[in-house]
Amino acid sequence: MIVDATVGQSRSFRFVQVLPLGECELFIEDAYYQDSPVLDHDAATRRLDRYAGRRGWNGEMSGSESGILPVIAGGDFAAWQDERRIDGVGRIGVHAGFVHPLTGYTVPFAVETALAIAHAKDLSGPALAEMLDERAQAHWKATGYYRRVASMLFGAARASKRWKVFERFYHLPSARIERFFAARATGLDRLRIACGKPPVPLLRALRALVTQRAPLLEEE
Repeated sequence: MIVDATVGQSRSFRFVQVLPLGECELFIEDAYYQDSPVLDHDAATRRLDRYAGRRGWNGEMSGSESGILPVIAGGDFAAWQDERRIDGVGRIGVHAGFVHPLTGYTVPFAVETALAIAHAKDLSGPALAEMLDERAQAHWKATGYYRRVASMLFGAARASKRWKVFERFYHLPSARIERFFAARATGLDRLRIACGKPPVPLLRALRALVTQRAPLLEEE
């Protein structure tokens, strides 16, 4: 079992991800889809220790890391760009908006951005800044579908029941899941994801679609 959602669900969708790195080495991640960017590192560590202990996985911890990835359900991207823009300086990565709105992953977009810079004819600061700003705006426009899904997930699904959304999603064909994670879902993919009995209350789903989500925020 790579993604284990049989763990306790309370104020967020929680799952433990277990990936084998070698014959006697595991990567174990305790992950949460929650409404606030709060992380209790000590509590998460204790949960991971208990999880591994229940399965008889004993040994030394070779390393650890913790972090919070963004989930973007809305916002005024143009205003956000204006607040962060530095004249003549090109910006990339999460801080420029090159991120999957629902997963928080950045690698595919980092590769695309690196290739775009490598093929640019003008590598001056102002030219790169303009090119990257335009690419970020195009990326924001192209990923609107995923922000609507995020809005549905957080606005329609009760925190303790969000696992139902993911359970339904992971019954889809693997190729469809791969395209979703790469932010390349086709029209047919989007239709298939939306078909059938929704795993969230219908009225809450409709309300989530028309409700303005929280703006993009930058923590000081």
